[in-house]
Amino acid sequence: EGGFRLRPCGWRGTGTGDTIGGCTPSAMSTGTGRQEMVRIGTRTKLTPEEVVRRAVRFFGPARRYGLEVTGETGVSACFEGGGGRVEVTACAEEDGRRTQVDVVAREWEEAAKQFITSL
Repeated sequence: EGGFRLRPCGWRGTGTGDTIGGCTPSAMSTGTGRQEMVRIGTRTKLTPEEVVRRAVRFFGPARRYGLEVTGETGVSACFEGGGGRVEVTACAEEDGRRTQVDVVAREWEEAAKQFITSL
């Protein structure tokens, strides 16, 4: 069991140093480690950019969870702190009406679920 490789719309590259929407993948998302994590997703009418803005407000340093923003683009944001990590990716669907949101979290599973519910 090698896990899975998260390859959302911001993904580019094929080897060491790959990025996901500007974020360097962690062991939890590349399947190279055996760390406990949760991956959840939803669809929303919000734009990818708005999803990322909300993620930064929800998880970021000025808010309740106070996580460090370690990467941010128009389609993704990565956060670290408290021994864990959160990766949020938002991709517009082909028709442009909805956005697919994926959240991968380690040590922040409940917060990730709350964020998804808030969308």
